[in-house]
Amino acid sequence: DTVRDRLVSEWGVPTSDIRVIRNFVDPSALPVRDPLPARPARALVFSNRASHHVAIVRQACDPLGLAVDAVGEDVGRVSTDPGRLLPQYDIVFAKARCAMEAMAVGCAVVLCDRAGVGPMVDTRNVDELRRLNFGLRTLRAAHSPQVIADAVRAYDPADAARVSLRIREEARLDTAVDQLLDTYAEVLAEWQPRSGGADEELRSVADYLQQFRAEPTPGSAAAALLRAAYFRLARTPIVRWFLPPASTALRIHQRLTRGPG
Repeated sequence: DTVRDRLVSEWGVPTSDIRVIRNFVDPSALPVRDPLPARPARALVFSNRASHHVAIVRQACDPLGLAVDAVGEDVGRVSTDPGRLLPQYDIVFAKARCAMEAMAVGCAVVLCDRAGVGPMVDTRNVDELRRLNFGLRTLRAAHSPQVIADAVRAYDPADAARVSLRIREEARLDTAVDQLLDTYAEVLAEWQPRSGGADEELRSVADYLQQFRAEPTPGSAAAALLRAAYFRLARTPIVRWFLPPASTALRIHQRLTRGPG
């Protein structure tokens, strides 16, 4: 829903042209853990930015008798197999895809990341939170030991098991792939009679690139945006055939934004 709102409010895309395909997990790669204990003993901060908030999570969890580990890029411990990692923990502090993987395994999940803290995911809020991808819009509270401890106290092993079943049934990879293929087919069928050919495609690209007219000095935000736009366009049928190499595109853009001379 966050991306949908951006399409409508910032880019003026008609709501009738938008399909929302929610994030998904691959149940075949995520085994269901043994039933959660009545009282949690182990917790995991699962985030590539874990170093930012792991200390305050530990501060909240220590009085509750909950040992806390951290896995993520900036703590020097990266996991390439969450299906083996996550079943070792009772509560996982995470957001977005990481949170969904933990739910699918059967862990109790508190939404938490660098941006803030959200609730414990349960059967009452899982639908609303999934619409927000268990992401930034759900992290509405500032980090504090009290907020985190309150979320941990909502731990309910039976409810977490029901959430796990919902995610494994309703957020499946194969379902999302079917939705993506249906959407691609719809877009292609719509494009065939409406397309004005390569000239119209390139005019649309030129209009889109107007937002990057700021001088894209190396390392600047404008340069990053231009690179992102370039590689997005490079994956677009027809348009990609006409794109110059990325380095050439940046030089052309710099020349155009400087104007004559």
